Amino acid sequence: MMWTLFVTLVAFSGALYFISRPFTQVEGAAPEPEAPEDDEAPLEEIYVTLNELDFDRRTGKLSDEDYQRLSLQCKRAAAQILMEKADRFPDASFSRPADPKRRERIEKLVERQIREELERRKRGEKS
Repeated sequence: MMWTLFVTLVAFSGALYFISRPFTQVEGAAPEPEAPEDDEAPLEEIYVTLNELDFDRRTGKLSDEDYQRLSLQCKRAAAQILMEKADRFPDASFSRPADPKRRERIEKLVERQIREELERRKRGEKS
């Protein structure tokens, strides 16, 4: 008899817990679902920043010296991201170069791609 009372109380407590749980949770306490990781997001942010820097320089909000310094920082960050991508795919044709001349050619290629992307964005084209 005691055993049945114990099992009934445990079952009742468990049912009460699961039924009342939605009412006792703090609103907004549920964790946000994570957005899928987007490899292009950091590059997209850099392109937007470079575009804004260019606009600020043309409107006179940014001096040429500041533009050069900030633009160079953004371009270096973009090159670093692209080099990290190259490291993840070592068999690809854009893998990290061993000799400095090849690295220099790749960096120039990256800078050219960034300039072309900025020009496309200025014209309002999607990449």
